[in-house]
Amino acid sequence: MDKTPNVESQSLGRAPLESAEKLRTALRHGVFFLRRMDNTRELTSQQISLMSMLTDGGVRMTTIAANLGVRTPTATQSVDRLMKSGLVERQPDPADARAVLVKLTRRGHNVIAAEDRHRNEVVAKVSRGWMKKNWPRSTPPCPFSRNSPARSAA
Repeated sequence: MDKTPNVESQSLGRAPLESAEKLRTALRHGVFFLRRMDNTRELTSQQISLMSMLTDGGVRMTTIAANLGVRTPTATQSVDRLMKSGLVERQPDPADARAVLVKLTRRGHNVIAAEDRHRNEVVAKVSRGWMKKNWPRSTPPCPFSRNSPARSAA
């Protein structure tokens, strides 16, 4: 990957670009860590992400696709699988008769709440020692980074 800044990024300066790169790396490793939890769980990380989008109410299929970084037909397939499991439902969008909103069912709310609790427990266990040693600091490193012992704990 070419790390040479282009003309636009030169106006930002070196420090913001380095911080952005560190943040992106930390976020990527955080995602890897969370995905490794899927091996023993019922739902995939994509299904959990999709259901998490719906916790505050209905979301259009195009928004789901954009948030997952997939095309709308792929998001539709994911929604169809969750519908068959009774976790989500489609309802007409009151703002646009041509569109539908995807919403969690009561069972879906219960399942995603249990997943959130499980993931929070795992993250809390893994990060407990790191937090005692490193928090608070002005710019704490991510406990899930490449060289962290937390990577192998999940």
